[in-house]
Amino acid sequence: WVVDPIDGTTNFVAGQPLSAVSIGVAQDGELVAGVVYDPFHDELFVAAKGAGATMNGAPISVSSANALEEAVVASGAPPNPRSAAQCFRAMSLLAPPRS
Repeated sequence: WVVDPIDGTTNFVAGQPLSAVSIGVAQDGELVAGVVYDPFHDELFVAAKGAGATMNGAPISVSSANALEEAVVASGAPPNPRSAAQCFRAMSLLAPPRS
C-alpha cells in the first residue's frame, strides 16, 4: 500500500481546494492499482493495470496529443527549496530551452 492522506499538503494548508487522498497498491514492487479522491469536487478516480481508469464510474482516457508541444503539462513542487530544486531539474528535462 502507498498512501498519501493529503496529496497537495501545501495547497491544503493554504486553504486552496487543490488536494486529494491518494492510495496505491503495489504487488511485487509494481504499482497495479490506484484510487484518488478529491473531496472538494467529489471526484473519485480509480485505475487498475489493464483495466483502464474511471472518474466517478465513467471511463476516462489520456489526451490524443502526440507531442509535448500539443500537451498541457501541470506540476507542482514541494515547499522545501532542496526538494523543489530536484523537481524543477526534472521538469526542465521535459522541456529543454529552445534556441
